[in-house]
Amino acid sequence: MVFFLVFFLELAILFAFSQVLPRRIHAITYQITKSQSVATSFVSILLFPGTIVHELSHLIVAEVLGVRTGTLSLVPEAIEDQEGQLRTGSVTIAHTDPIRRALIGIAPLGLGLLILTSLSYLTTIWFPQGWKNLVPPEGEWLQVFQLALMSYLFFAISNTMFSSPEDLKGFVPLVITLFFFAGAGYVAGVRISITGQAQTIITTMASTLVKSLGGVLAVNGVLLLVLKILLGVMGKFRNFAGR
Repeated sequence: MVFFLVFFLELAILFAFSQVLPRRIHAITYQITKSQSVATSFVSILLFPGTIVHELSHLIVAEVLGVRTGTLSLVPEAIEDQEGQLRTGSVTIAHTDPIRRALIGIAPLGLGLLILTSLSYLTTIWFPQGWKNLVPPEGEWLQVFQLALMSYLFFAISNTMFSSPEDLKGFVPLVITLFFFAGAGYVAGVRISITGQAQTIITTMASTLVKSLGGVLAVNGVLLLVLKILLGVMGKFRNFAGR
């Protein structure tokens, strides 16, 4: 139970990071270039691996569920959408029932978590001694590249795996329906207990996800701190230059 609480807490923090980090990067790039199009293009390129995962997950799940799909775009269509989010890609999905719409909508989160967990496992192979050996020794350029690649993929995927309000249009009714049936079952005396091997598997999966997201949070937290300091320095420099 504790693992699940920590997992959802980590997800909530990651979601908050994903709402702030791209905007901060966009703001810094705009201050440097004075061009909205350049800033948007830079953020789009930076998040491109995550955008591919996000949009293809919608597309693949829709096709598997038998829902027609249309145009797939992996380039920015606008600087911001109506919710104030940077929009770096989109895929057209035909109208369908709430259940399939919800499954298509949350597909990027599921695939994103799977990829992040896989990357975390790969990190333990590349750096078997954990945090003690996370900083590569001088001259070990392969390990430097591996660390930089992992950090970048953690950033790109974790900041694009959350569904937009448009994606979640069918999700809220589905959750309400599930809660209704779960509540009705509980009142009727229905109890579901997980024991034995199933409990062990679920606990192991939850523990792995918690550890994986912990590493992702560390990467995003450090980056957010660096961006905050950089924005502060740029703001002071601009004020000084304006005097």
